[in-house]
Amino acid sequence: MRPNDIFPEGVGEPGPTEVLPRVGLDDMQESTFTAKQVRQLRERAWKDLKFPEKVPQGWSKSPVDPTRMLEAFDALSLRKGYTLRAYQYREGGKGAGYIWAMPADDPFPEPRECAEKGKGLFAPPRPPHALDHFMMVLVGDKSLESYLQSSIFNREALQLGAVWHGQDWSTYEVVDRNPIHPDTVKGYSEEELEHWRPDQWRMRMKEPPEWRPSVQELRDFVRVKFYTLSELVTMSIYLHVDMYIPGTHMFLKKESVVATGPRGIAP
Repeated sequence: MRPNDIFPEGVGEPGPTEVLPRVGLDDMQESTFTAKQVRQLRERAWKDLKFPEKVPQGWSKSPVDPTRMLEAFDALSLRKGYTLRAYQYREGGKGAGYIWAMPADDPFPEPRECAEKGKGLFAPPRPPHALDHFMMVLVGDKSLESYLQSSIFNREALQLGAVWHGQDWSTYEVVDRNPIHPDTVKGYSEEELEHWRPDQWRMRMKEPPEWRPSVQELRDFVRVKFYTLSELVTMSIYLHVDMYIPGTHMFLKKESVVATGPRGIAP
């Protein structure tokens, strides 16, 4: 579990035996997107963010303003009167960040000035009046795309300040077609094709008829769905499903393995 990967009471991440809510399909609206659109969004999120080579050990203020990342997501904004602030943690070659939503007029204290000063990677300092989760202050423009942007922003923001093992999401590539289909791997070298032969892969669920990222507005929920490929440790294809209550940007999320392949890259 990573910092900020915990949602407030009542809005949690499903455990292994939990299922996402059943929803009605009446009057469903749906929008689909391309992997290129998501890739460009992710690239814009990091384009102007600069991190110093050396940072203090332990917890310190992040030199990067997380609201700069949010600016790349044009369908999202912050609730009036609130802002985002971040701390970062370093321990040798490991590192992570932690984002807080807090009143915009409040001073941003040094970790030692917080009542909860931070003890280790999973116990960050907490400023006074900070909300339980930074997604609580996100406001969307009510478009279906705003929910996809919210899902991507959440994952990118969790990587802010991450180093080494904390950078797991950065290994995930959003796809919009089967990565192991012969048409997908045209132009690969013979060595590269060894990793993409169908007999090197094991399907864990039925191949989906639609691979493109999608947002569905259901009767009671908004559902964001997309597929990713990660080459970390074991090459794998994943299905991500995020469920929102319409008008909010807190969500339940579930990740399932679609297929596993040969050995990937070492962490």
